[in-house]
Amino acid sequence: MSNKLVNCFNEDAKGKIWIGTDGGGLNCWNRTLDTFEHYSLKDKNFGSDVVLSILQTKKDELWAGTWTNGIIVFNTESKKFEELNTQNSFLKSNIIVDLLKDKKGRIWIINYFAGVQIFNPQTNSHENISLTSELDGTDINSLNRIYEDREGNIWIGSLNSGLIKLVENNGTYGKALIIIVKIL
Repeated sequence: MSNKLVNCFNEDAKGKIWIGTDGGGLNCWNRTLDTFEHYSLKDKNFGSDVVLSILQTKKDELWAGTWTNGIIVFNTESKKFEELNTQNSFLKSNIIVDLLKDKKGRIWIINYFAGVQIFNPQTNSHENISLTSELDGTDINSLNRIYEDREGNIWIGSLNSGLIKLVENNGTYGKALIIIVKIL
């Protein structure tokens, strides 16, 4: 591996484990051959080798959320890279801390201090979701993790607002249920 500090990992449809590191780019462990392949983002002129999240979006496509480069779309067959950032796409931030593909095929994007975005690859459209605290009315943008439960509810972890549950109602998301966690 190219770096000991691992930020994330994901198993693709072929059983390969993709590993995002803090300064070493992408690594792929082929369990059949017990070998690692390294893919440097810096070598591709993307500026940073910090990968914070990895998501397989299609059979031969990975999205890597990065610290300063937005999303790097990587074709695992052709080994070609494409960059989605605030200059050439709908992204609100170039710091992408987490990614999720939900049961409907939509891709959820957690931006560092820029909220939540949903990309629908079937319609090539996106939606920005604003989260507002019911306690004091302030925007909640300091988010760091996302998860979908078996009922289709979206759970978001924040850096300073606790746990947030989004419930879809007729295709929209109303007020978020903020679950304040009492620190013992």
